[in-house]
Amino acid sequence: MRYLIITVIWALALAGNALADSKQDSATADPVAAVFQSMKHGICVGHFDRDQDQTAVAELNADYLDSIRSAGFNSIRFFFNTHRQPEFFASNVTYALKQGLVVNLCMFSFTKQKQEYVDRWKQIATFYKDYPPELVFEMFNEPSLAPKLNDPAEVMDWINAAVAAIREVSPKRILLIGGPSYMQAPFLSKYVTTEYLTYKLPGGGGFAEDKYVMGAFHMYEPHAYTMPKGKLVTVDDFPKWKKLVTDNFDLAAAWGKKWNKRVVLTEWGAQNVPKKRDDFLAYTKFVFDAINERDIASMYYAGLPRNSMMASWNILDTEFGWDQGVLDIITRTKATPVPSFNQLANSEFREFEGWGENRGIKAWQVTGSSSASVVNSASLSGVFALKLDLDAEPVTISQDTLTMVEKWQSSDPMIAQANALQKPFIHLRRGNTYRLTFLARAEKQGATATARLEDASANGAICFTSNPQPLATRKEEYTFDYKHTGPDIMNARVTLTLSGGKNIVFVDRVMLKSHRKDR
Repeated sequence: MRYLIITVIWALALAGNALADSKQDSATADPVAAVFQSMKHGICVGHFDRDQDQTAVAELNADYLDSIRSAGFNSIRFFFNTHRQPEFFASNVTYALKQGLVVNLCMFSFTKQKQEYVDRWKQIATFYKDYPPELVFEMFNEPSLAPKLNDPAEVMDWINAAVAAIREVSPKRILLIGGPSYMQAPFLSKYVTTEYLTYKLPGGGGFAEDKYVMGAFHMYEPHAYTMPKGKLVTVDDFPKWKKLVTDNFDLAAAWGKKWNKRVVLTEWGAQNVPKKRDDFLAYTKFVFDAINERDIASMYYAGLPRNSMMASWNILDTEFGWDQGVLDIITRTKATPVPSFNQLANSEFREFEGWGENRGIKAWQVTGSSSASVVNSASLSGVFALKLDLDAEPVTISQDTLTMVEKWQSSDPMIAQANALQKPFIHLRRGNTYRLTFLARAEKQGATATARLEDASANGAICFTSNPQPLATRKEEYTFDYKHTGPDIMNARVTLTLSGGKNIVFVDRVMLKSHRKDR
């Protein structure tokens, strides 16, 4: 009997090893299958910490990529716009791949010119030609959002031309192709077909025979639930919401079966305020279970490297880390403490942020008798910097969530509509030490800078005010440290006051990071 048991165990072990070897051989033989499996636990990510103000390449942000991996995600999706050269994200792409992440490079197109879009894709395909199959390309992110292409046939014409250009140099690169509009499942079903994709493969055949294509779609249903525009809603307000969700998934799955191609939901989620917490998690679990039941891979929106305007979508908080409730559903991984991320938006005063008089100073409030502008020759950090022409009286630059959102809603065409209630994202947490740093120089001696941290809510208290710090006439980094011993402040304001008579002061890379023992 004992011999029989040992024999059975030995046979099962051999069978298990054979199965493991078979799966490994299968993944080697079919890299698309292996990539697809890794994309089942994916997340959309934001720009890297200082990439907005670099001219050639984005700074490597290893801590951020490590935190994504440690949260249990196996793939990331981030945007590559048509203004960037192909090498821009190369260091981050390389690092992410080495860490075992599948990287979905998605085009967020700003050009209105088809040929520019096609040329950029061909340049990207050429530059990354020898990268492993775990680097995939997504042809568009919601063409109705940017570059505001609303003619479905025109969208598919652009994609068709770009795929043909890519296939000339990279016939086996995995491509994610979605439909027009906002890439909903019905547009995948109707337009990602041989009728609209007529490109030819170098060895013969076309879209139907292209083994290296996956379908891509987005799902934000019920729309009034996922994007509630400030209203307190629950799933109970939408009695047919489950059918609405599953109908979309069934349509996408049917497309995959028809064309014998895998399907990836490259964006899904719901603004997690102002919903009830349990309600939000119940929605998230139902959607994720429905995705997996249909063998669809998915990339959650979003886990951004710093809090921003999109904080109400974000499951990564600079101070409190990953949303463990969402991770319990998607990755089933206990998150480790996150690195010390910068809490401030537009720290580099990027010229392309904002419109009109707010150009370059988006997210910042400037008060006092000063002319504020953005220049690209201050020799501080990267390219752009804030220039303040002081006129005897002090001038302040400040940032807090609610003031920022109000300003954006009044000036930014992208969010001028009534938006969802924003989740404040500049925090002061009890027991944390905060380091506020910035680069600056003055045209002449006599200028000073004073830092202040305070509660941005009504009648909020000032927590910290520094002594005036003299500013040099050459570039220097200035540092202020503060330990917060009071209760947590979830909506904090950061202020710098510049003074010193008539003078010109340049300011750049204003950053607020916390330091605590659990990191």
